[in-house]
Amino acid sequence: MKDDNMKTERRSVLIIAVLFAIVLFFACAGRMPDLSLLQGRDGNDVWVDESGLPYFLDPDSAFYVRISREIAETGQYGTADPGTGQLIDTLQYAPEGTAVEGRNMLPETAAFIWKVMSVFGKVDIRFVDFYFVFFFMLLTVPVAWILTQKAYLAVSGDKKGGAFFAGAVGALLVTCAPAFVSRTLAGIFDTDMVHSFFVLLLMLLMTEMMLRNSLKKGILLAICFGVTALLYKACWTHSALVFAAVAAAGGGVYVFSRLLMPPGKTTGAVLTRPAGRFRQWLSAVPVQIYLATAALAGIFAATPFGRPMLTGLLGKVAGYSTSDENEISGNNTILELRAPDFGPEKFCNWFLADVSDKSTTIVNGVGGLLVLIFAFASMGYIIYRVARMRKEGADTNRVMVYLSVIGTWLIACFFMTGVGVRMVQFFAFPCAVLVGILAGVLFNQYLTDKGNVSGKVAARNAVLNVAICAAVVLALTGSFLWGREIRSMMSDSLAHSMEWVKENAGTEDAVVLSWWDYGYYYELESGHPALWDGGTGTAKRLNIVGRILSTDDPKLCYSLIKMISTSGDKPVDMLTDRLGKAEGFDALYKVVVMDKDDSIRALTDEYGFGGSEAAELEALLHPGDPREVYLAMDETMTEQLGVFEYYGNWDYDGENIAPVKTVYTSMPDGSGDMSSTDKDVQEFFEKRQKEMLWRLYISGDTIKKSEVSGPEYDEASADEPAFEKVFEEDDGYDRFMIWKLSWQKIG
Repeated sequence: MKDDNMKTERRSVLIIAVLFAIVLFFACAGRMPDLSLLQGRDGNDVWVDESGLPYFLDPDSAFYVRISREIAETGQYGTADPGTGQLIDTLQYAPEGTAVEGRNMLPETAAFIWKVMSVFGKVDIRFVDFYFVFFFMLLTVPVAWILTQKAYLAVSGDKKGGAFFAGAVGALLVTCAPAFVSRTLAGIFDTDMVHSFFVLLLMLLMTEMMLRNSLKKGILLAICFGVTALLYKACWTHSALVFAAVAAAGGGVYVFSRLLMPPGKTTGAVLTRPAGRFRQWLSAVPVQIYLATAALAGIFAATPFGRPMLTGLLGKVAGYSTSDENEISGNNTILELRAPDFGPEKFCNWFLADVSDKSTTIVNGVGGLLVLIFAFASMGYIIYRVARMRKEGADTNRVMVYLSVIGTWLIACFFMTGVGVRMVQFFAFPCAVLVGILAGVLFNQYLTDKGNVSGKVAARNAVLNVAICAAVVLALTGSFLWGREIRSMMSDSLAHSMEWVKENAGTEDAVVLSWWDYGYYYELESGHPALWDGGTGTAKRLNIVGRILSTDDPKLCYSLIKMISTSGDKPVDMLTDRLGKAEGFDALYKVVVMDKDDSIRALTDEYGFGGSEAAELEALLHPGDPREVYLAMDETMTEQLGVFEYYGNWDYDGENIAPVKTVYTSMPDGSGDMSSTDKDVQEFFEKRQKEMLWRLYISGDTIKKSEVSGPEYDEASADEPAFEKVFEEDDGYDRFMIWKLSWQKIG
C-alpha cells in the first residue's frame, strides 16, 4: 500500500511538472515576436540596435531601459539638484525636468538580475530588459495554477481528479489571454507584465485569509496582502491599490454574506434570532480577521507613509468622477484609453482571439466568445453548487469564499473595461480562472466519475470538454498571431536620427522637440532632454506643441519653440494664473510674437501686470539665450494633424469637437491621398499647405528668418534659414527628418 501511494505521488508530481512546463512554454513562446517582420519595406535585414538586439517594439520601453541602465551603472536613478538635493530626471520634460518620486521596482529588479547574470559572463543590460517579461511569466504560472486549482477543489468538494486539468487550463488562459499578450511581448518593457502576477496573488491571499481558522495566521496573511499591494504599487502606480480594494471588496462580500446566510447547519445556522446571529457572526474567525485587516489598513492610512497613498488614490478617483468635459487631457491622445467595443462587427470574428489590428474588443481580448460563455457558465455553476449545498445542509464556507472573491473580481473588472482597452486584460484574468474551474469539474466527471453518470451526461461532458479545449486553442492561436504579425515601432531612420543628434548637438542641454509618441526613445538614444514624452503629457504641452505643428504662422511656431524650450512652463503659468486658462493662452499666442516694447505694453495695459512683473514675464517669453533645439518629424505624424489641430486650438470656454484622423499623404513624395480628384479632398490639402508640418515635412520649404523675425532683430541675417534641415533618412519603413532651429540674434 505504501509503495502504491509513493507511485501515485510520483506520478502526480510528474504530471504537474509536465503540465507546468507546457503552460510555461506556451506563455513564453506566444510572446516571441516574428523577427522577420522587424525590418523595412525594402526587405532590409532585421533591425538591431547597438547591442545586437532587435529594436524594442514600442518607444515606451525606452524609458525603463534608460532607468535600468542608469541604476545598473550608477546605483541610482536621477541627478541630485544642487540646491535642494532632490533627485531630478533631467532628460524628461525639458527644460524643467521631473522630480524622481520614489523608485520603480521594475528597472531595479532588471538591474539586479543583470548583476547576477554578469557574475557568470558579460551580459548587456538591454538583453535582460528585452526578455524581462519572461521573469514575470515564471512567477505568474504557479500563482494562476494554485488559485484555479484551490477554487476548483472548493467548488467540486475536494475531487482531485480534475485538479491538474483545472490548474493548467486556468494558468494557460491567464498567461495567454490575447489582451494581456498584446501588451507583454518580448521587446516590450512596460508595467503591464506585472499585472497578472500581482492581481492573482492578491486574490489568492484574500481567499486564504478568509479560509483561516486561526486569527494569528489570518492576520499574518493580511500583512502579506498589504505588502503585496505596496509592491504592486511600487511596480505600477496608485491604480494598483484599486485591485487591492477589489480583492478586499470580495472578502467583504463574503463576510457580509455570513451575516445574511451562515455557511450551514454545521456552523450554527440554526440560530435565528438577529442578536444571536450577530454574536455568532462576530465570533467567526474570518470576520475577526477581516475586521482586524480593516483596522490595520486604517492605522496604515493614518501614518505619514500611508496617508499620501490614500489621498493620491482618492484624488485620482475623484478626478475621474468630477473632471470637466471641456478640460484638456493627454489621456485623450492615447487610443488604448478609449472604451472598447463589446464584440467585433462580424459575428464570425466573435469566436476568434486575434487582436493584431489593435482594435481589441472585450470578447476578443479575453480569448473569444467561447471563453466568455464558459466563464459565466462557471459562475452560474458555482452559484448552483452553493444553493444545492445549502439545501442539503452542507457547509458552504469554502465555496462561498471563492464565489465572493472571484465574483466581485469578475464584475468589477468588467465595468473597468469602460475606462479603456488596456483594462480588458484585467477582465480576462477572472474569466480564465472561472473557465479553469469549469474545465476541472467537467474533466473530473468525464474521467473519474464517468461510472456514476448516465451515458447522455457523459456524452454532454465530453462535448463540453472538447469545446473548452477549442476555446483554449483559439485563445492560444490569437496570442501567437499577435506575436507573429506585430512589428516594431522603431526603425533605422529613427535610430540614426537620434545618433546624429547625439554626435552633433553643440550643447549638453540641447532639446529635442516633437509630439510625445517617441519622446522616451529620443531621451534614451540622443542623451538629450525631450520637451515631453508618454509620461509628461500635460495640458500645457498638448496645447502649445499642437499649435506649433498646426499653425500657418511661422513666426508663432518659431517664437513658441524658443519660449517653451528655454523658459518651460513658467510664462504659461504666470499668464494662466492671472488671467485664467482661456484668456491666458489667448494672451500667450498674442504677446509671444510681439517685440519687447510692444509685449511689455500689452502685458501692463491690457492684462494688468505690474512693471517689474511684466519685465520678468517678457524675458521668459523672449529668452535672450535660447537653448539649442532639434525638431524631429516622422511620417506617422502626417496622420495626426487632426489631433494637433484639436489640442493646438483648444477652447477652454467652448465646445471642442473630437479630433479626426486627417492624412496628408501615404508616401513622402506627395503621392497617395493628395492625388485624389475629389474636390473636397483637394480643398483639404490646399488648406494644409501653409501649415508648419506640411511646409517642413512634405514641402521641405526653407523658412527664412525674415518670416519669423521682428524689427528688433538683425536684418543682415534675414535671408538665412530659421529652420535648417540637418538630417533626413527614409529606411523604407519610416521617413525621419531633423530640423535645427537657428536663432535670430538681437541687434
